[in-house]
Amino acid sequence: RDCSGLTSVIIPDSVTSIGLGAFCDCSGLTSVTIGNGVTSIGERAFYSGRFTSVTIPDSVTSIGDFVFSCCSALTSVIIPDSVSSMGYDVFGDCKKLQYNVYGNTKYLGNADNPYHALITVESKKLSAYEIHSKTKVICDSAFKGCERLTSIIIPDSVVFIGDYTFFECKSLTRIKFKGTT
Repeated sequence: RDCSGLTSVIIPDSVTSIGLGAFCDCSGLTSVTIGNGVTSIGERAFYSGRFTSVTIPDSVTSIGDFVFSCCSALTSVIIPDSVSSMGYDVFGDCKKLQYNVYGNTKYLGNADNPYHALITVESKKLSAYEIHSKTKVICDSAFKGCERLTSIIIPDSVVFIGDYTFFECKSLTRIKFKGTT
C-alpha cells in the first residue's frame, strides 16, 4: 500500500487471496499479473493503479468493493465466468474503460461471454433497460438512481444481484425473474 515506486506485480499461483488495500494507492503500478490460485480479490486491492489492462484468472470467484476504482489508465478488463460476486463501485472513476453495451446497460466479461457482469447503466434518465440473457452477475448499485425505471426482467442466468442494485429507483414497481410468474 502507498508504494509509489512499485511499477510491476506478479502474484504467484500459490497465493489464494489478495487482501484489503494490498496495492492501494501504488500510483506507479503499471503492470499486474494475478496468479491462477487467487480466488478472491479484496476491497481496494488495486485502487488507483496506473495499468491499462487486467485479466482476472478463472480461479477468481469474488471481487470486493472499489478493487479497481480510480485506475484512470484502465481501458480493458477480462472477467471470467468463474466470478460469481462483485462489490460496490469496482470500476468507479475508470473513465477510459471500454464496456460492452446492450439494452442501455454496460457490461464486462470475456471472449465467450462479453455480458457476464452488468456493471452500470448508460444513462440513469431512461425508463427501460434490458439485461442480456447471458448475464450472471449484477453488480452493487448497477441501477442506483434510475428514477424513471418502472419494471425490469431478470434473466434466469443471473446468480448474483448486488447490494443496493435498485436503490433510489422511485418508480420501480415490478421486478420479474424470468422463468417465474
